Parts: sequence; C-alpha cells; structure tokens
Amino acid sequence: MTRLLSRRLPLLLTAIAGCLVSHPAAAWAAPAGSNLSVLLQAAGGQPLGLYDGVRFVRINASDGTRITVTINCEQELWRVARIEPRTGRADFRDDRFQSAAGIGRSRWCTTPVRTME
Repeated sequence: MTRLLSRRLPLLLTAIAGCLVSHPAAAWAAPAGSNLSVLLQAAGGQPLGLYDGVRFVRINASDGTRITVTINCEQELWRVARIEPRTGRADFRDDRFQSAAGIGRSRWCTTPVRTME
C-alpha cells in the first residue's frame, strides 16, 4: 500500500490542491495559480531551508509519515523528494518536477529561510 501511494503521491497532491481551490470561496481567498501554496498550507507544511536554489518543505502526515517537498521558486516547479514512513526506510524520489505556477509570489518562496549546507 505504501509503495502504491508513494508512486501516485504527486498526482494525489495535485488532485487535492485542485479540490481545495475549486470551491468558489476557496478560489476567492487564494490568488489564481497558487494551488501548491494552498495545499502546503492545508497540510501544515513547515519550511526546512534552502539548498542550491531549491526550498525544502516538510509535511507531517497523520499516520506519522513525513513527506519532503522541494520547490524551485525561480522556475515555479515542485516535486516530492522523500517519503519517510513511520516504520521502515525512507523512500528517496527521483520524480520529474511538476508545474507550480504562481508559487514564486507565495509565502513559501518569499519568507526568509535558513540556508542548508
């Protein structure tokens, strides 16, 4: 189950983000093109830092799984970089970057974060 979920996670996160902003009230509250920003906010994302121009955000799932998302603010792209189940080994991802139009203007890209080495 974890393996199936990890393969489909980028698609699942994109679908959830689409649902969050498809409601008229949610769409009114969020600027157009900020689906990823809304998703990260709703999931309780926590900025980890900046490394080589890419920002890292951690999402703690309710089952104890930790998901690390990387955001390239300059090119407005994102991807799931790592999935750490509560039990078991971390799954390092090498998925293609997905579009994150508008993310460069969001707080995820404008808030100062620590530089990781």
